[in-house]
Amino acid sequence: MGESKTIPCGSISTADEAISPYCGRHRWYRDTCAAPDNEAEATAWFLGVESGRPKSQIYITMKFKGREGGGVFVAYCQLADIKLKWLDADTLRISYPKAAKVEEPQTKSSFCGRTVAVSYRRV
Repeated sequence: MGESKTIPCGSISTADEAISPYCGRHRWYRDTCAAPDNEAEATAWFLGVESGRPKSQIYITMKFKGREGGGVFVAYCQLADIKLKWLDADTLRISYPKAAKVEEPQTKSSFCGRTVAVSYRRV
């Protein structure tokens, strides 16, 4: 099992296998992209297949207060179809396929005084 790695922002290329943070048993696939100030990171998780469709989720984690954060986006598409780009230390852009069904798109993620704005682009 590989550990999560920080990748150059702009594209998720390959994913590491990781243990689910929810149950501690199931294996998921993920990739992580650090903010320019390295105090936050966006993690894309491939959750698996639901009703015959691949399902992926994006989390933003605030590193300066431990590993706290939350989910900002769920899309029914492959992990490799999601592109992450930090526009600055407090703004993350998530690009995803036009045909993808999405759930729970949040426009910001806040924790202990830090807020990261989230923008979306269908490609």
